[in-house]
Amino acid sequence: MSGKLSKLRNDDYGHVESLENYLYSDISNPHLFKINNRNLQAIISSYDKDRMVSFIGAGTSKPLGISDWKELMKKLIYVANENGFSGKFEDFEDKPSKWPNLAQEIYDYLKSKNRTEIYYNVIKQNMSPTINSATLTLVKLILAINFHLTTNFDTSIENAYEFLKIISKYFGIKEVNISFSRYFIPNFSLDWKKINALICYLHGNKDKNLYILKTEDYDTYYPSISNKEIHDASLEDFLKYCYKNKIIIFLGLSFQDPYLKKFFFNLAKKIELEKKASTDFYQESGQAYPEKEIKHFYIVDEEILNEFGENIHHVFNQYKIKLIIYKRGEHIFIEKLFDNIIMRDSYA
Repeated sequence: MSGKLSKLRNDDYGHVESLENYLYSDISNPHLFKINNRNLQAIISSYDKDRMVSFIGAGTSKPLGISDWKELMKKLIYVANENGFSGKFEDFEDKPSKWPNLAQEIYDYLKSKNRTEIYYNVIKQNMSPTINSATLTLVKLILAINFHLTTNFDTSIENAYEFLKIISKYFGIKEVNISFSRYFIPNFSLDWKKINALICYLHGNKDKNLYILKTEDYDTYYPSISNKEIHDASLEDFLKYCYKNKIIIFLGLSFQDPYLKKFFFNLAKKIELEKKASTDFYQESGQAYPEKEIKHFYIVDEEILNEFGENIHHVFNQYKIKLIIYKRGEHIFIEKLFDNIIMRDSYA
């Protein structure tokens, strides 16, 4: 971070104090607000455009009319039922950990009927926007951050870049470089230094018609969870690199995906063991281990407390993830946060 940016006062731009008004608070537990506020200050002071990456979940695409995971599963089982499948969504509705199994059952049934095209068509159709192609929040996100990881199948983040291209062309802004590169599972062999901006589709994409959704897909690409003998570790290797070397901002993600959740939580524990081994090795020779600080941020509204409770900060701190919890429904907080970051970057 440049010296100019580090010396920037809160009142130069962005008004950090006004962002505090969006943070979750509870009179009965004021400590929660203090943690949220401290983490808010931390994400702003940690801003580094070359090191930060966004990790985008379905919450960023839902306002565009794109189905989230739950809605997609409901539509998949509905269409499968029309073709003779006997499963009921009500049996799975509140059990996201079972959704990969449900997707597998639907796929296997349609395959037995030589109708697997139905499975792929339903997913693709529900990944197309029906309200807007992008949101202002996504536009401000790509202005603040160059590198994007997503488990989404849709292309809303690409649409945000296309919008900027239209704007730059309209106003004749030739010096703005808003090109981006796309990477798809399992090809994540990329050179960060040579890429202006990138989008990594971790679980597939509708343009490729490839999706990690059913159990056998997850088992193949999350071998540390499935222990499957025949597997591809490229996704896990890439995520481990990002976790150890980048500052990840989780956005629109619920952590309902059982494989993803287990992977990140297990990874944190594994890295702690690696750190201990290296620390012991250095200490044997009387040296201090040059540890690289690992910290990430998870921006989410207070509804997450329904799942994790008020102990949530402790839960995620174990995995080097700092939570910034904002008030229920106040999603504009995310946009205003990126406003703050964008303008601070312009001072650098």
